[in-house]
Amino acid sequence: MEDGAIVGQDTQKVTRNQFLWSDVKVTDFYLSVYVLLENNDRNTGIQFRSKKADASGQAPAYQADIGKDVWGRLYHEHYREKLDWSDRGEKAVKPL
Repeated sequence: MEDGAIVGQDTQKVTRNQFLWSDVKVTDFYLSVYVLLENNDRNTGIQFRSKKADASGQAPAYQADIGKDVWGRLYHEHYREKLDWSDRGEKAVKPL
């Protein structure tokens, strides 16, 4: 954490997914975030309703994708299924 923000950085190739976990139980919610992704040729995502990762490094969950050509798309991480693959999120990105 830096100044109240989650900050992550890798200097080497990531060989499998990495996760930050919370034990907070939630019901219905509205997610709104500000994201700064330096080097927009990378991607990441925010998972919700996740289960802990298995030995393969996958965590069954919905994921809001973040990054070039996937901004705001909804994906199911474990089943590799595209749930909402429209470009609405991409249109909302405001590059610095």
